[in-house]
Amino acid sequence: MNTPNEFIERYSSMSDDELKRLSLDVSSLVPNARDALRQEMEQRQIQTATIHWDSHVPDRFGGEFSSDRKALAMDRYRNGYSIARAVAQFGATIKFVAILLGCLIAVVGFVAGKESSAVVIICLLSGVCVAVAGYCVGVIVQAAGELLKALFDTAVNGSHFLDDDDRARVMFS
Repeated sequence: MNTPNEFIERYSSMSDDELKRLSLDVSSLVPNARDALRQEMEQRQIQTATIHWDSHVPDRFGGEFSSDRKALAMDRYRNGYSIARAVAQFGATIKFVAILLGCLIAVVGFVAGKESSAVVIICLLSGVCVAVAGYCVGVIVQAAGELLKALFDTAVNGSHFLDDDDRARVMFS
């Protein structure tokens, strides 16, 4: 993250026109950048009276976003984690059902194949194939859920809206 001094240094090397152009969208700047831009413009005696320095970024519905950033971010991350956990659990369920179905096919083959060993072999092989294929699909789906969790861990860890306690609450709730 950029420090105030880095912003001051960057803005001091810009032309007056560049500073004016940057001030047209001051609401998109982080507070440190906004303060450094204001300071540089005032130092150069560029007019700043018409700029709303304390403006907040409106959300997509037109309301104020600044006061609820933390709550909105936490809700978004919680929803993401819920989906990731559901995907991972679905993968575990697929694995369980695949093994159960494979065993069921093998048992039915034993019961139905008392008269013919070929039926027993075919059912055993079919049961093993179903169990292995289903288990592999379940592993892939479960891995996708775990990757989603890791993705949200990265996003939460890098969020500027949350402090460490909030990050822990979101990750482990």
